[in-house]
Parts: sequence; C-alpha cells; structure tokens
Amino acid sequence: MHPTRVTLNFLNTNSFEKKLSKSLDKIWSKVDDNHSTQWTKAVKEIMVDATKRFGKKREIAAHGIENKHFTEWLYDFTAYEMSRTGGIKDVYLIAESEWRSSSKANYFYHIKVDFEKLVVGRARHKLMIFEGDSIEEVESNVKALIEIVKNFNLSSPGDRYMFSAWVNADEFHHYLYVHETIKYNY
Repeated sequence: MHPTRVTLNFLNTNSFEKKLSKSLDKIWSKVDDNHSTQWTKAVKEIMVDATKRFGKKREIAAHGIENKHFTEWLYDFTAYEMSRTGGIKDVYLIAESEWRSSSKANYFYHIKVDFEKLVVGRARHKLMIFEGDSIEEVESNVKALIEIVKNFNLSSPGDRYMFSAWVNADEFHHYLYVHETIKYNY
C-alpha cells in the first residue's frame, strides 16, 4: 500500500487526524524563526490542543510545554488516560519529531531511530514529524518507514501512522498509513 496524502475529505482519515493536520498546517503563525526548539514546542502545543478537543480528559507527558502532567515519557509526546484505580487505561497519541540540523550527516537514520519507537509502541494514533527538502525526498522517506511497519512481526491490523513532513521550509505534507495485515515470523 502506498502512503496516502491526507486531505480533508480522505475517507480513511478520522476527525482527530484531520484536526491535527489542519492545526499543524498553521504552525508558521506560531514560530518566528527557524530554531528547532521553538518548532518542537509549537508542535507539542498543537498536539495538546488537538487531544483536548476530542472527548475525555487526557493526561499529557511532554518536555517543555505548559499543562503537562509529566515530562517526556517514552516519546516526545504522549497523550493518555488513567483509570480510576490509578493505572494507565488508554494511550491516545504517541509522537516523535526529528528536525534536520546541519550537523546531522545521515538524517534518515535519525528519523528511523525515532520512528522505530512508535512502531513498537501501542497507541490509537502514532505521529512522526520530520523535514524534507522536496516532496520526492519526503515520500521516499515515508515509503521506507512504512516498510519498517510492514516488516515488524508485531504490527497489528488497524495500527494508524500519520506522517507530517515540513517540506522545503514552506509547508506541511501529511500522509496516513493504516496497517492491514498480521505478520508472524517466528
């Protein structure tokens, strides 16, 4: 299956994914320079806002933002729900971001390492945010990341992966992959 660019009327995209992609598209209005720390903070604030707009009270674990319950916990961003007895009940969103910096020689390797954390994680939604110099580069990276999901023995049907790529320092492009098959190679 090829990645599908998320559009507002794409049938497989649920309302949370639509809201999140539309909110990320407006990030340029929240950041006044090209510093990755400001971008990361703005993205996390968008994710906090998007998760709060959908139903139950979500606990947030993320570094560097207000209204969080814990600092970064396993992922760059985690939105989850606790049970009445105090244990974790649900994980709504896990997200990783990897911004390109001039010091990173093998940028895709850094994306892949962060993305693999999402692959082994369990959550209703998984989001990977990264940069690309062109749509072709981004789509090549998305296809390579989807292959990781397809080749992971514990991928489950219905696992939802959203890829949001900041292309050519100009705009976000969003892609959605919903895993369809079970693969057991023991």
